[in-house]
Parts: sequence; C-alpha cells; structure tokens
Amino acid sequence: MHRSDWFRANAGFPESASAFLTTLGLDGGVTFTQTYSTADTTVASPTATAPNAATAVAATKTGTTVGSVYMLNPAAAGTTNAATQLSLEGATGSETMTSPLQPDVPRCITITVTDSGVEISAFQIDIVGKAPDGSAATDQFLFAGGLVQVGTTVFAELTSITVTSITETGATAKTLDAGWNTSIGVPVPAGSTGLTITHVDAAGTEEAAASVDATNNSFVFTTAPDGAKDFSVTYEYLDPTAVEGITNLDAAIVDAASIRTQVTALVADNLNLRKIVNSLIDALQTAGIVT
Repeated sequence: MHRSDWFRANAGFPESASAFLTTLGLDGGVTFTQTYSTADTTVASPTATAPNAATAVAATKTGTTVGSVYMLNPAAAGTTNAATQLSLEGATGSETMTSPLQPDVPRCITITVTDSGVEISAFQIDIVGKAPDGSAATDQFLFAGGLVQVGTTVFAELTSITVTSITETGATAKTLDAGWNTSIGVPVPAGSTGLTITHVDAAGTEEAAASVDATNNSFVFTTAPDGAKDFSVTYEYLDPTAVEGITNLDAAIVDAASIRTQVTALVADNLNLRKIVNSLIDALQTAGIVT
C-alpha cells in the first residue's frame, strides 16, 4: 500500500463528498412530524428542502386526547336531589342550603325557585365545588335568568349552594331547590374544549349521545340513567397542555437546524483539509519522498 493510500484510508475521509453527505443525510430534505392520539391531530410537517432550511411549526392546534370512563348505575336526574330544600321567606342573603349531596358521577345542577306570590325581585345564587380534574368550579344564577335555570358547569364535588343576595317581600312561601340535571361530565383537564363522545355503551346497548356541550365538556345520554344501568363512555377532547409539546418540537427543529449548520461546516472543513492533504502528498511524491 502506498503511504498516500494509507493516509487517505486512515484519515477518516470518505471516498467522495457526496458519499459523506449521503451518510449524514445532508443531501436531501428532512421531515419532522408530531402526531397525537388520533390521526386528525397530525401537526403539519416542517420540511427542509436544502441544507440548513427549516420551517417552524405554528402552535395553532392543541393535541387531541382520548379518554374513557365507566359509570356504575348513575342516578336519575332530578330537581331536588342535590341538597335539602331551603326556605327563602325572610331571606336577606348569605343563606346556604344544607346537606349538599355529592354527585355519583360528574354532573351539572338545576336550580328551582318557587315564588307563588311573585314577591322576589332579585337574587344571586352561587354554587361552589370542584371540577372532575380537582380544580375549582363555580356556577352562578341570577334573577334575570328565571326561576328555573339549568346550570352548565360540571361538578365532581359539591361544596356549597349559597343565596348570596336576594330581594323579597311578603309572607308567601318561597323555596329554593337544587338537583342534578341530565348533563353528565367526563374527567378532562380544566380549560379543555372540543369534547366529542365517540362511543356509548348503555347497559350493553351501543348508542350515540343525545347531545354534547363541547364548550363545557358535558353531554346527555340517549338512554336516561335510572340508578340501575351501567354506562361505558369513550370520548375525545382538545387538551390545552398539549401545545407545550408543539413548542418543544419547535425548539427541537431549531436545534436540528443548528446542528445541521455545524455538520455542514464540518463537512466543508474536512473537504478543504482533504484537498490540502492530497496536495501535500502529491508534492511529497513529486519530490520522491514518498512513493
């Protein structure tokens, strides 16, 4: 073996720049794809069509998450099954309903004010509890909304139902009732949106949800719960925390582009060094120092 051949073979240089580029994957585009739980959430892929080129991913869509829950014999909806009835005669505000009953599954509340003498002219009723993910949950009902109001906040735990303020006159009987309505919630993180119910098994019967509130993350069963039927529910929702993953992907793409730049520069330096070494070997051969 000629010394020059040994030098070339052991200097770490490939036979050609194109082979080196191919080995490093620098002779073509590079594609990054972030996929969440379902196919419809694939983030548009940034593609590098030339060395050091990259397209940033816009964090415009959160990731879709799939969940499922089994509900054992949820009770029927009602108008009085969330707390003990509260008398509003002589109420001035700050009255609280006693014995709040915890929901068997996450539910929304309906309040019913009875005012047979039409003696109430204003009220504010506030409900406090916890959402399915454990975060604070509140709902509020004002007189302008009517005497019977259907709440939209999902409660997994009920803390209090309070008549924060009320204006009433006369001695006619007035009462406040609260009950768990037909809207059922599922365990999702606070701030999640876009709820979709993809599968319902109602006591062994496959069916669709009767309606879905995608903003408040609740739905209504087609077959009404009655305390004797079990339900299995599969659902999807947009998780606001998933945007962090997209942000991290952006950073990774930027890092990849930076690494690509450095590798490309290293390749160029190696090619230049190879030329210098080849020239040196040629000069040594011409001088007869090496053969």
